[in-house]
Amino acid sequence: MVDKGNVGYFKQSIYQNLAELTFQMNDYENAETYILQALAFSNGNNEMVLKRGLFTNLYEVYKRKGEFEKALKYADSARDLDVKVFSKDKVAEILNLQTKYDTKLKDEQIAKQNVLNLQQHQLLEINKKQLELTLEQKKNAELTFAKRQNELQNEKALQESVIQKDRLQAKLDKQASEQQISLQQGKIETNKKFQFFLAVVALMAISISILIFYNQRKTRRLNELITQQKKDLENINGVKDRIFTIISHDMRAPVNTLISFNHLLEDHDLSSEKIKRYAKESTKH
Repeated sequence: MVDKGNVGYFKQSIYQNLAELTFQMNDYENAETYILQALAFSNGNNEMVLKRGLFTNLYEVYKRKGEFEKALKYADSARDLDVKVFSKDKVAEILNLQTKYDTKLKDEQIAKQNVLNLQQHQLLEINKKQLELTLEQKKNAELTFAKRQNELQNEKALQESVIQKDRLQAKLDKQASEQQISLQQGKIETNKKFQFFLAVVALMAISISILIFYNQRKTRRLNELITQQKKDLENINGVKDRIFTIISHDMRAPVNTLISFNHLLEDHDLSSEKIKRYAKESTKH
């Protein structure tokens, strides 16, 4: 089980570790929160070294956040703890250790720089060789390019010759095509004239057919009219004959009467009264 007297120390350590983790992740807001919570739990213990670390962490946080006034405040607090915790000799020893550490760090940096310089020198040698190889390739490429250019010029000359030949052939083909087109146009004109002639002939034939049709129709109508008139004349002649028959019949009786009366007058000596009476009777008939 954990001693209750050390609970604050453990919580302080936990929040301090969280603060360092968030600080490394550049999450300064949460780092500030965790450091302040760690400071709250450090008020009940005598771990001055932990407090100094917390003050130093707050100094770094506020410096990164640009809050320089707060950063100076916690830097002064860290220095005050240094004075309280360490004596001058201890501080000198720490400074000596810091100097040795810085020297060792510088030596390591110099060694790293030497390694880096060696690598850069090797890289320069490699680049130099690559440059020489590139120059050689460039020279070969120039030769290949010159060769290819000569080949292209020869191909161009050959193509120009072929083009010239094609142009001449095209010109001849054009002339032949024009002659053929001219012949076809002549044929077309002839066909048009022939078609026009056929159209005129057809039109004339149609006109003649229509004229013949109308003439035949007119002749048929005239024949029908003549036939009808003939029938009418025959009817008229029949009527005339009947009229003449009736007239001759109607006139025969009076004429016979007159003849008889004349014979009577010639053959008999009649008195005037009988004559008047015979005349009246004859007029009645």
